[in-house]
Amino acid sequence: MPRHRFTLIELLVVISIIAILAAMLLPALNKARMSAWASSCINNQKQLGLAMAGYVGEQGGYFPYADYGDIGGLGSSVRITWAYSLSSGGYLQNNKSLFCDAAAGGFTSATGQERSIKSGPNTCIKYPESSLEYYRFINYGINYRYLASNQALWGGTDPSALLTQKIERVVNPSGKVMTADAWNKSGGYGRYIISPSLPSEASNGMNDCHDNGTNILWVDGHVSYWKMARLTIQSGTSDNMTKYFNVLKN
Repeated sequence: MPRHRFTLIELLVVISIIAILAAMLLPALNKARMSAWASSCINNQKQLGLAMAGYVGEQGGYFPYADYGDIGGLGSSVRITWAYSLSSGGYLQNNKSLFCDAAAGGFTSATGQERSIKSGPNTCIKYPESSLEYYRFINYGINYRYLASNQALWGGTDPSALLTQKIERVVNPSGKVMTADAWNKSGGYGRYIISPSLPSEASNGMNDCHDNGTNILWVDGHVSYWKMARLTIQSGTSDNMTKYFNVLKN
């Protein structure tokens, strides 16, 4: 039987068809991947909500402190953050829940790529106890001014006082931010705290890494998606500070 050999034109046609099919499938594949990342992120923050509930339940209703910083002059390796408090206390099943795959592409600095990406060489996943500084470069930030510190002076006039909020004092918990996708945009790495006033504290921003939006864990434990949260919820207006962050006011 004679064998048919492809001509150059036929080969080019086949390659063109394959390229067209690939171009048609690629957006669908990217959309499916982003959807999977968003679902994983929501699950991560639900796990954080459960971990936080466990911690609060065993600590007299109080939230963990945002960051004790250097203690006893021993250096950053003993830094105690809210995330480490949850992890070391056994409230988190796995430190992988502190990282969101959708955020990874935005971490462009050397620090971000080493510490803020799940597969990075220097993360709190790989070193959960020996390098506590790494817990500052996770992908989720806590409402540190009103829940995890006294930075908003809700408990007196000393912003450095080691105070945290008590959960039963929270007004409208379903509308108050507890954690959210977070990063230091200018630094190119993950962030463990978020600010209610982005213009004055750009390093503590929400990360709109999910189709230009952010997944937010609210104090009541539910997680929802917010489009352009960095520009809306963190607009820096007093109304937004009160509405979404100040847990003592409606």
